[in-house]
Amino acid sequence: GDVIIDEYRYCKPFGKSQKSSNIVVKCLNTEKFAGGVLASANHLAGYTDNLTLLTTLGDVKDHTDFISHHLNPKIKKKFYIKPNTTTTLKRRYVEAGFIEKLFEICFIDDFDLPQKISGEICEYLDKHIRDFDVVVVNDFGHGLINKDMIDIFSKAKVYLAVNAQTNSANYGYNMITKYKNVDYTCIDEPELRLAAQDKNGDVRNLLLKCYDKLNSRTMTVTRGHNGSTVYNSKHGFIDIPVFSTKIVDTVGAGDAYFAITSTLDKLGFKPIEIGFIGNCVGALAVQIVGNKEPIEQQRLYKFMTAMLK
Repeated sequence: GDVIIDEYRYCKPFGKSQKSSNIVVKCLNTEKFAGGVLASANHLAGYTDNLTLLTTLGDVKDHTDFISHHLNPKIKKKFYIKPNTTTTLKRRYVEAGFIEKLFEICFIDDFDLPQKISGEICEYLDKHIRDFDVVVVNDFGHGLINKDMIDIFSKAKVYLAVNAQTNSANYGYNMITKYKNVDYTCIDEPELRLAAQDKNGDVRNLLLKCYDKLNSRTMTVTRGHNGSTVYNSKHGFIDIPVFSTKIVDTVGAGDAYFAITSTLDKLGFKPIEIGFIGNCVGALAVQIVGNKEPIEQQRLYKFMTAMLK
């Protein structure tokens, strides 16, 4: 999946400028987090000792030193360099007191991969994809994953978990429906509605519509304050309520949910168990600023135990 460096610039608002219409803020300090597929890999690394991360970095501003210091050391790295680009960085200006985002600047080169790099990645996938028990695809729509790779994912006889994300940089262009034969699908409700081209329809009907197109086995739709809905044909629909009582920052919560639930269906967990664990992960993730730290086993197990009691 795509690498994203999340940068928070904490600010104190001064108010409106006297000479123009812009808002004036005082910059207090800056913090950076390993986001995108880096965050997902860090989450998963807490639950497996055999994890390989495949991604691309830019060669102009690659942020390799930062990444090496913020990626779990046991993750095996398969990095390709995308020429004449910068590694994606999303700089958010944040009101320090309540972590409210004021505005965001993206440093991104999201054009298609050069044929040479795409060919090298496809060659690696063709040769090695069947060596893995699970392939987890974090498709943020920032230029890494193309049709050739999706064809390999869809045809390989390997368990496939996919999240295809909609964000401001790819709105309307990165639908989950471009995938086929996905064993585990996890998207949020707005992404589901875009994929189904239905603004107001019933979530369950829209989920079934996408489920059939994807030839999926289990599908999860995260729904913010409405919790999550999990479905497979054997057990039907399961609606899990939200467990969050304290929200610090929602950035990265959906990615954490997907990462940690991505292997559960493969391991034989039922939809009610997947939804319960996922919503526990989400409740913990929204208490963390950005992707500052992964959801580790011990913390998750303690929260699950408290919820079950």
